Amino acid sequence: MESGAYQNLLEQIESMQCAITNTLAGNLNKPYLNIRETIEYTGLSRTTLDRHRNEIGFSKPGGVVTFTRKDVDKFMNKYYFKASAL
Repeated sequence: MESGAYQNLLEQIESMQCAITNTLAGNLNKPYLNIRETIEYTGLSRTTLDRHRNEIGFSKPGGVVTFTRKDVDKFMNKYYFKASAL
């Protein structure tokens, strides 16, 4: 398996693990998200999230990158595109 494909598979597994953990813990509405939670919430890849984290805005308490759900929503809405009817 190629390195890129392997990394993609690992990211997908981490994303699924995060979704299960959040569901079981009832953290779906928490105001702050770590990187894994943000990836699960948005469906963005880790690379894309890293590329845009300054644009989204983040804090790093104790060395852990966190995003506010509000800032993540604002970022996602900025890039939302609705196709017009033909």
